[in-house]
Order: sequence, then C-alpha cells, then structure tokens
Amino acid sequence: MGITARGAWESVKYHFRELGLNTQEQPFTAVGIGDMSGDVFGNGMLLSDQIKLVAAFDHRHIFLDPDPDPVLAISERRRLFELPRSSWADYNADLISSGGGGLLA
Repeated sequence: MGITARGAWESVKYHFRELGLNTQEQPFTAVGIGDMSGDVFGNGMLLSDQIKLVAAFDHRHIFLDPDPDPVLAISERRRLFELPRSSWADYNADLISSGGGGLLA
C-alpha cells in the first residue's frame, strides 16, 4: 500500500486517526524524504492542505521551513509539482518562515 502516493496517504490518515488527529481538517507537521517533482512524495504532499512541511531532503538539497503557513505552502508545493524537473531550490524563498531556507546537500 505504501508504494503509491494514495496508498501511503491512506496509511498516514489511518495512523493519525488512531492518535485522534484528522489530517484533512487539523494542521500537523511533517518531515519528508524527496522533492515535489517525485511522483510518490510530490503527490503525497498535495493530498492535504493541512500539512506543515518543516523539512525535506533529497539527493540535491535540504529544505527547512520552521513555521510554514499551510495555505501558502500547499500552493507553492503544487506549483513545484507542476514545474517540470523542479527541486527544493525552486521553492519561493519569500514564502519560507524566519530561520528556514534551502541548502545544497
């Protein structure tokens, strides 16, 4: 079930539901491995507008956003997903909260 974005997301929703959190209606923080151009990671990070992605990394970059705005962040993640061959370096730095940014891995 975890080899597709949808299957992985259903696992996440089940896990959090067991903890009393509704991932579709309540904000929650996440850390990930991948980038928005990836099918599984990219699609998965678009399945809830409540995700506060505070960190992610891939083979090229480390992305940090200590206090992301979920509404702005999902729009930016969607833009990156639709941008061919995007990387965390393409993330709009003006949307990253204080203390965050991107680094080369």
